[in-house]
Amino acid sequence: MSLLRTHVAIQSIRALRQAIVFAWLLALSIATNAATPKPFIVGAVPGAVPPMEMNDPDESSSGVRGVSADFAQRVAIALQRPLQWRIFPDRSAMLDALRRHRIDAATSATGNDAGPALRYSRPYVVTKQVLSVYKGLRLYMPVCAFPVESMT
Repeated sequence: MSLLRTHVAIQSIRALRQAIVFAWLLALSIATNAATPKPFIVGAVPGAVPPMEMNDPDESSSGVRGVSADFAQRVAIALQRPLQWRIFPDRSAMLDALRRHRIDAATSATGNDAGPALRYSRPYVVTKQVLSVYKGLRLYMPVCAFPVESMT
């Protein structure tokens, strides 16, 4: 009987040690993940919509500059996540990546994108575009001027 108690005690101590090691490794894993936040991945098509996104001639940086780049940097700071750019050859490829959750956000959305609906932020650039025509110019097509409340 004494031998059985000793065996049970040894097994209990081993189980307790394993539980402590597991808890310590779990805490270390959580602390490591908390110390390195997931990047905020933003898609862009540099040069497609200047001055919103433009190619950065200094190739040592992300390759994106402009109003959207500044806005994305502020969002990343607010989220306390590092900003990571993903560059696309065209807008449809970027929106496809957004719909497949390969990027967290896409720049310069107009609300007129084809395909399944997207969720939009508030406009970060509000413009009032107007077409101006010289009074004496004769045009062979109708011309109208109208305000556009938000382009992006």
